[in-house]
Amino acid sequence: MDKKKLTPSASGSSSLLSSSATSIKPKSSLLVPSSTSGSATVAATVGKSVTTLQIDRENCDRAMISISFNGVDPLFMYTQLLKETLLDIEDDDAKSIKELAEYCRLQDDIDEGEIGMVEKKYRDHTPIWWYTAPYFIYSMLNRGLRLMDVDIIIKMGFFIRHLHQHRNFSEITQAYCIHV
Repeated sequence: MDKKKLTPSASGSSSLLSSSATSIKPKSSLLVPSSTSGSATVAATVGKSVTTLQIDRENCDRAMISISFNGVDPLFMYTQLLKETLLDIEDDDAKSIKELAEYCRLQDDIDEGEIGMVEKKYRDHTPIWWYTAPYFIYSMLNRGLRLMDVDIIIKMGFFIRHLHQHRNFSEITQAYCIHV
């Protein structure tokens, strides 16, 4: 184990020594008070330390924000990952429909009759029918996607998955009918 200790040097600043006898000098002597003693010196030292820490934090924050994906917009990457995740999830449709209905009941702008209709008759129609029917599905899904409201998108994940599967099935069926 490499033990490190702080030892004072002849110049009055501290150096960090490891057991291998290599010394590393501090970037600045902000944490080491000068030979002048007094509360003014300590306050100035603390003030300089705080300023240095704030600058380091800002530089670190800037480095974290500008993540580059070789010119690809981070929002696009986020939405692609979300879409792939939603399409890969396998869950119980009845449970998902019930959770969507409970979520919708908490909203003030969705008619209880429409919620009940979706709960009872969702399996009777295709996802395209539900999307184009005069119910809340269309407006709710579009609002969630437009605002990037992850709560809505997750609650409607089963519907997005069904819509995607229906579209793929329709394309396969059309391709088969054309070649026959």
